[in-house]
Amino acid sequence: MLSLCFRREEKKMHFKKFNLFKIFVFLLLSIFLFSSLPQSSDRILVKIPKRQENDLPRQLLPEIRAVQELDTCWITETSSFILSELEKIGISHEVLDTDLSGKSYFLVFVPSSAHLELLSNLGNVRVVENQTCLFWTTHEDVREVLPADFEIKRLPSQIPLPLRLESIPAREIRREEKLLRLARLNPRISLMVSQVSKENLSSFIQALQDFQTRYASTPNCEYAGTYIYNYFTQLGIQSEYDSFTFSSNYSSRNIIGVLPGKTAPDCVVIVCGHYDSYSTNRFVLAPGADDNASGTAAVMEMARIMRGESFDFTLKFICFSAEEWGLYGSKHYAQEAKQKREKIIGVINMDMIGYADRLPEDLNLFVNQNSDWLGNKYILAANAYVPLEIQKTINASMTYSDHAPFWDQGYSALLGIEDYPLNNPYYHKTDDTLNKLNMDFATTVTRASLAAAADLAQPESAPAAPSGVTAHSQVSSSLFSSTKTTFLNWKASGGQIAGYNIYRTSTSHANYKKINSTLVTKTSYADYFLTPSTAYYYVITAVDSQNRESNYSEEVRDDENNTD
Repeated sequence: MLSLCFRREEKKMHFKKFNLFKIFVFLLLSIFLFSSLPQSSDRILVKIPKRQENDLPRQLLPEIRAVQELDTCWITETSSFILSELEKIGISHEVLDTDLSGKSYFLVFVPSSAHLELLSNLGNVRVVENQTCLFWTTHEDVREVLPADFEIKRLPSQIPLPLRLESIPAREIRREEKLLRLARLNPRISLMVSQVSKENLSSFIQALQDFQTRYASTPNCEYAGTYIYNYFTQLGIQSEYDSFTFSSNYSSRNIIGVLPGKTAPDCVVIVCGHYDSYSTNRFVLAPGADDNASGTAAVMEMARIMRGESFDFTLKFICFSAEEWGLYGSKHYAQEAKQKREKIIGVINMDMIGYADRLPEDLNLFVNQNSDWLGNKYILAANAYVPLEIQKTINASMTYSDHAPFWDQGYSALLGIEDYPLNNPYYHKTDDTLNKLNMDFATTVTRASLAAAADLAQPESAPAAPSGVTAHSQVSSSLFSSTKTTFLNWKASGGQIAGYNIYRTSTSHANYKKINSTLVTKTSYADYFLTPSTAYYYVITAVDSQNRESNYSEEVRDDENNTD
């Protein structure tokens, strides 16, 4: 018997040694294969059209750095060796530039052939999409080179997402298509919406206009930032300067007002606009009433009204600077937010919401695919509380305002703008002044944005929404099938709670369905027999002894707290 046990142990040891040997051999082969690839220091900027996801070998993905997503293509950075591999396997691509050292690249919106010709005379140009060009020049301050009517975005150095070549067609959803049901009215949101004052909005715009110019890099822009900061402080809102540098040697500040959430303060809803301005005489006179004192005024008015309410999630009122230079302020904030792992639920960016070229004027909403749910939620809120016509367009190439850096970092964000392409004849001119604006339209848009932001941040409910929600998942496999189980845990809500409801969806922030047939009386729940390849998202509500149901908790993904 002892001999038999010994032989069994000997076999086990032999098996373990064999497995270790296999792992060692695999590592050696991996190192050999990696070292056999040319480790070239040359970096090339390459355009790769979408719809090629099934043809790109997975082993090449780590060597292709996603730099910018557009509607029909990706701008990527890679090496000459990887480029030759793409050519071998027939991946459609276009080389944009072969020497990236010491250069700053900008996306430029080019509405006409005349604009394209002018741009070509000012520097290097590559057309990457219809009306979208890549531009660079030896001049460090590109904003100083380009004429006033060009819209620009500084190309990010790298976005923190894996390259995913997929088709994301632009499309529109109009209000009259009736694809969205009306949101449930909340009397507290109705009251907030009713408090938006046209007179206050006009006063804020006039005050910003009175700085004469708010062109970033000028003292007047900084004075305007101080004015906004002092206003937030007077409201009793936590206020802070978010300083950053931009272009060759300039600095400026984003202005941030914070209203901490009561239930899940680490979850953040952002409403924003840029306060810097631009014109053909930018150093002396750039009143920027529509672009973008109108959006800044909306942020300030929303802060005034919402500071008197309590919300489940934190609200941040942010006025960005150096937007006109290439979105430097929002780029700085979004990058730092990602590094800090800030949990941003959604960003509502208002840029030019005061000019009406026709009546009734509608609002254009721009989202990318990841932010489609946010656009839908905005429309729901507007339909419920405000009479406003809205057009929603899914288009990742709409990158010329402060929502775009949040897209780059993987956050959901939308742009609200009066028209695009722009129809304001005073755009970036010295007569972009308050008397050219339709303040009824600006007031309506501010009300719609407030309704959407309040709905996202959720006015505190009775009972309180559950907090501290965590989720981890586990996949179990057998010979013929695999199944996933999600384990949820949360903190008990205060008061006389009868139990909890669990809601699940496979589309983040949308289409929640209750999955428990009776109230869950514990603060944990296991969801069995799920498809392993599908990501699931959960929210939880509390139900009290009066059968009142709370707001949703923060959303969690099934594998959010997995440790391996």
